[in-house]
Amino acid sequence: MTQTISEHLRFSRNTRKIRIRIEKLFIAAKEDAFEDGVESQFSRELMEAIKRYGNTAIDILGELIIKEVVDPEVASEALRWIGDIKHKPTYENRLQLLQQSLNCSSAKVRDGAILGISFLDDPRAIDSIKEAMERENSKLLYNNMKQALQQLEGDI
Repeated sequence: MTQTISEHLRFSRNTRKIRIRIEKLFIAAKEDAFEDGVESQFSRELMEAIKRYGNTAIDILGELIIKEVVDPEVASEALRWIGDIKHKPTYENRLQLLQQSLNCSSAKVRDGAILGISFLDDPRAIDSIKEAMERENSKLLYNNMKQALQQLEGDI
């Protein structure tokens, strides 16, 4: 029993360290100007964290983004790269995070989520996109969602 508690405490400490590292990434990136499709210090470090810490990193990112704790512009950039990274062990969690992010209050975050979903090109996101389109009040974002939907349905 003591080993289990000890292992749990060690896991909790490691998770806290990873969370602090990821939070620092978001804070440092707040002043950055991102360019579509261009790697940045933020995106490189984010990809490194995902590859190194796997689903723990995705869970932390999800908590920060879904609870809208971080800057929407930086969250949007993170979601774009979360969809673009080639990392099979985190694929399912990344898809889920992107779909959940379609419900965020920030149009910037929703835009990053739809772009990330487009990169994944996974038809399982179709229902999430349709639901998001029903709620979407930004015409531009609605059109982006429609285009992603057409892509996933094979119409493009």
